Amino acid sequence: MFNQIANVTGAVGSDSLGQLRVVSAHRDGVVLTVLDTPGDREFEGDVRAALRAADNVVFVLAATAGVDAATIALWKECADRNVPRFIVITNLDQEHADYDEMVAICQRVFGPEVVALHYPVLADDGSLGGLIDIVSMQVKDHTGPRPTSRAADPEHITLLTPARQRIGEALLNSSASDEVVEAVMNERDLGNEVLEAELHRAVALGDVAPVLVAATSPVGLGASELVDLLIASSVAPIDFPHLVVTDLAGDPIAPISGDPNGPLAAQVIAASTNHQSGALTRVFSGTLHTGSIEHVRGDRMHSATVEQLTCPGVSNSPGEAIAGALVLVHGVTGLRPGDTLAHADTPLRIAPWPIPRPQHALLIHGASLEDVRQSLVTDRTVRVDDGVVWCMGEQHRQAIETKLRTDLGSDIRVTSASTRLRETVTESATATDPGIPLSISVAPLPPGSGLTITGLGAGPETSARLETALRTQLTRGPRAGLPVIDVAVTVDGPSDDANSDQFVSAAQTTLRKALELAGSALLEPQVRIVVRVSQDDLDAVIQDLTSRRAHGVQTSNEPGGVATLRAHVPESEVTRYEIELTNMAEGSEVREISPDGFTPLPNYLTERYLSSQLDSSNSRV
Repeated sequence: MFNQIANVTGAVGSDSLGQLRVVSAHRDGVVLTVLDTPGDREFEGDVRAALRAADNVVFVLAATAGVDAATIALWKECADRNVPRFIVITNLDQEHADYDEMVAICQRVFGPEVVALHYPVLADDGSLGGLIDIVSMQVKDHTGPRPTSRAADPEHITLLTPARQRIGEALLNSSASDEVVEAVMNERDLGNEVLEAELHRAVALGDVAPVLVAATSPVGLGASELVDLLIASSVAPIDFPHLVVTDLAGDPIAPISGDPNGPLAAQVIAASTNHQSGALTRVFSGTLHTGSIEHVRGDRMHSATVEQLTCPGVSNSPGEAIAGALVLVHGVTGLRPGDTLAHADTPLRIAPWPIPRPQHALLIHGASLEDVRQSLVTDRTVRVDDGVVWCMGEQHRQAIETKLRTDLGSDIRVTSASTRLRETVTESATATDPGIPLSISVAPLPPGSGLTITGLGAGPETSARLETALRTQLTRGPRAGLPVIDVAVTVDGPSDDANSDQFVSAAQTTLRKALELAGSALLEPQVRIVVRVSQDDLDAVIQDLTSRRAHGVQTSNEPGGVATLRAHVPESEVTRYEIELTNMAEGSEVREISPDGFTPLPNYLTERYLSSQLDSSNSRV
């Protein structure tokens, strides 16, 4: 759909920032900027960024695919904010495609505001040949070398009269005039001009959501009609809802409107580590000029210089960008998505949009963690900590690998990180080396205690070397070669530095023997999870978490038919939980997933893990 809109508007190119594509075009005196986001749920961060910038949202749905839970949740979010919504149905030329059924599904899952604006027309050979505009009752014929328009045939008018009446009924929910109410209630046709004007008004308010037809073949079918409707239903920036902003300390200040003469409030939507690409920025208030600017991130502000402004997909430089514009900002280094641009005399901050929590752990081979961090700094859904890169899933992993190879070299490899298992001892034990003489004892500690090493009575030099050597030995446990935690180590050996190399080597060997004598257990990381869910879905969510080996489940009811659920769950069971929960229970929300220590790995999983190590040291539980 993105390419079709670009073609019909005469756009000469597009820009890509990460997975987000953007293009601008001029039509009928209006600048139309289109942002295309990936359909995969793993790129929800790009969807969130585009939503912050967008005035309208177009849902492109395949006629044969139905509507998934993530799309329903996104629709509800837009509806709650009265964002104008459009539905474009594609793939109507595929087998089993049913336009009427797809419209009915949308009306059922999205609500009564959904009305069909187009109806597909088949060519003589059964392929898609055009569409009928139900408001104008014009047939847009695409079977010839050029698209043509003509009045609908009488049988078409008879067939589509109920759909036309449904548009009128939908207008009743949009502060319709007395004239419209009277006509609809008396089943009197409004006439094309009145119906079209009322439809444009209701769409702009987000009260009515039209369904349109589009196809790649015939080329451009439906794209031009969509562009015309987007423009006809647009409103001036001054009429946009006021934007909530804060001062640098985070305290609210007076909301600002889309006034080009108001205080400057602009926010970076997408950026690239390639500074020549510019940072895609939405101007919400005031006018952004080249020259001096204040770059705000969190509670910090520093001066910068905007060297150039360009429109996405074209090379011209407008020189300024007024409220409502979406432009590429060049020359300001270090811009990241969510940053604010303001003027020094009116410092303010626009809060960044919420982002989903990354849930898939990766290991990066062939580059330092700092280089990786810098390469991925503009992707807000990536988290780098504890030597691991966290992403949203497999598709996101592939995008990360492509980015790292582009930035850091083709030798970069990205693999999934193993579950962060650990070992601990189950009993106390002592091992000795009579030749030193030396004895080392190990004993289990309470969960979360870490490691303690005492009794290092040798001289200062040997004590330091000895502790380092023992801690190194504890990074590879006796049972599975995993790091050992929650163990107390006591050393009883000579009190001088004599033959320190032999002493340190003997100490490592003796510690390994003590660990083997003590017996060991594998531990797996736990997380504390807090979920907000509809009370209707609560039982299903509890059952699902139970199947994931959750324990300590607690629930509390809240007003509005929702409940909060708290539980402790193995980390390996919830690596994609936010995505899976949304698909399972519409409107549910993961409020927290936080580390919660380690607990013993069940015996059957321990045996499975140990068996897998015989085949591959990288196998996961």
